[in-house]
Amino acid sequence: RLFAHFDYYSMARQAVITLTASLAIVAGIISVVYLVPHDITFDLLSLGKVYLSYFGSLPQLTIGQEAPDFPTLTESDAAWLNTPGAPNSYAWAGRGEALSMDQLRRQNKYVLLHFWDYTQISSLLDLPSLKEMHHKFQSMGLVVIGVHHSRYAFANSLINVARATRKLGIDYPVVNDPFGDITHSYGLAAVPSMLLLGPDTRLVSLHNGAQGATDMERSFCLSQAAIHHRCGPVYHWFVRAFRRWLAQRKLAASPATSLA
Repeated sequence: RLFAHFDYYSMARQAVITLTASLAIVAGIISVVYLVPHDITFDLLSLGKVYLSYFGSLPQLTIGQEAPDFPTLTESDAAWLNTPGAPNSYAWAGRGEALSMDQLRRQNKYVLLHFWDYTQISSLLDLPSLKEMHHKFQSMGLVVIGVHHSRYAFANSLINVARATRKLGIDYPVVNDPFGDITHSYGLAAVPSMLLLGPDTRLVSLHNGAQGATDMERSFCLSQAAIHHRCGPVYHWFVRAFRRWLAQRKLAASPATSLA
């Protein structure tokens, strides 16, 4: 009599429905992981636009290894800012001309890639140094390119990236990498990171984490010391590093600027 008021049939039916739904979810995940061809590099698993984790990426680029090319606009949703063809006004974000490693190789350019995310303060610390390097070494054959990729869906929107680029005063080329195609092709599981490529587009220097601009500038100047006096032995590394440290401390201590 104590249990007579329980509806065992309804309880059993609910348990079967719950178990069936759980098994369907597990089967779906297993089919995605194991049945989809493994040569596809997964970017991230997102459920309801909530970031979960990376499936993985290619092995990280090593010193002397040739860098992969950027995807073309027809192959990817990557879009370029601050390149020829991009609108001067970011009231709406349009695609500029895509750069390619083959093009930069023919022009005998050094390439500094900065993988960053405007929602991370650690990604913003090096921006003053990168803007300075862009203006100082552009005539010496250095091309600075920002590769933007965020774990947050809203931050991968081209409109938001364009707005952040404008507010941060970035005038060197920036490519938006919403699904991580470029980031993962270099084997980078996180941002910020910096890579310096030589004129043959092979990796010269790599720095994972923030505050890597000084290392990148040193690597570039060591390769140019015999050509340009500004990169010679009289270059005051410690003074410049101290000035950058002060600028980064000032930026970190200041209230975060809204980029929305």
